[in-house]
Amino acid sequence: MDGYRYAVALSVLYQAVEDVMDIERAASGEFVGRLRVPADEAFAKLLPRFRAFKLLPQVLPVDDERVSIRAVAPRKSGRPSSSLVHLALLLATIVTTLIAGNVTGSFDTLRDLLSGWPFAVALLSILGGHELGHYTLAHLHGTRASLPYFIPFPSIIGTMGAVIKMQSPIRDRRAMLDIGIAGPIVSFVLSIPVLIIGLRLSEVVPDTGTSAIWLGDSLAVLLLAKLFGPATGPGQTLMFHPVALAGWVGLWVTSANLLPVGQFDGGHIMAAAAGPHHRTVGRVVVGSLLVLGLWWVGWFIWAGIMLFIRLGHPPPLEGVTELDPPRKLLALAALVILVLTFVPVPFSFPGLPAPISVFARQF
Repeated sequence: MDGYRYAVALSVLYQAVEDVMDIERAASGEFVGRLRVPADEAFAKLLPRFRAFKLLPQVLPVDDERVSIRAVAPRKSGRPSSSLVHLALLLATIVTTLIAGNVTGSFDTLRDLLSGWPFAVALLSILGGHELGHYTLAHLHGTRASLPYFIPFPSIIGTMGAVIKMQSPIRDRRAMLDIGIAGPIVSFVLSIPVLIIGLRLSEVVPDTGTSAIWLGDSLAVLLLAKLFGPATGPGQTLMFHPVALAGWVGLWVTSANLLPVGQFDGGHIMAAAAGPHHRTVGRVVVGSLLVLGLWWVGWFIWAGIMLFIRLGHPPPLEGVTELDPPRKLLALAALVILVLTFVPVPFSFPGLPAPISVFARQF
């Protein structure tokens, strides 16, 4: 936008803002003052007026009484990704999860590879459901989002999960919470029956102390194993069936995403619930992970990733209106799910300290 057109736009926008705000200060496209109407109503009035100049209004709190209204340029979404990219990544992830779930120990035939289908179907259903939860709520709130990008990765689970890309700003704190929490709720709900089925298929074996990997327990896993898993006696341990592993991974992914930091799902939820105070929570979480890193080195890596992608979270377009009571309960539910699914020491290996768990699961 050239200087003359921008000046004319600001002049007109001043009149538009004056309709909803007692302006105390105006400079560089920012208007500060007290709103005459509720913030959500003001935003609804301003949106079409700003869009006439290919701009968006952003309404954010300054203090307990005043707000700031700024003109921001719409985010450039870029060229939409080809459906072939999503399909190729999905097919590659199906292959890597089939390999991870292989129970024959051989890959001589296609039948050997396909033996991993129970694990692959269970895990990809959980991960796909998680991302489709975000995708659905984003579109319901008018936020453009890509289809899921599955990430193939040769490992014991065959993938690094899946992600979607937000292609336009989130409207307000209520939409931010809905979009952020939708994925974890779906993956939590899907993981529970998958884990129960897997526990029914799991076997009790002698504890020789020579397993390749030990999986730590969350409160949810402990409870479900107690209710639905076979009982173990002295000198015994539970060998997870691949479907049980998929359920365990689903719960672990849920807890990892719910960590209330930055661009994690928990970061969306915390930013929606706590507003600008979410950065303080993020610092506490990173500090706690650094302490937990003394027991599991992976938390050092997680803390480093969080610091790299920054602890802050971009505000929505309208960040003044607080959550309504049902959404406050949803935010509380997210905290409960995090507590139930968090694993202090997710993995351990022979020769290294065992997980902090009296019911460690052998895989």
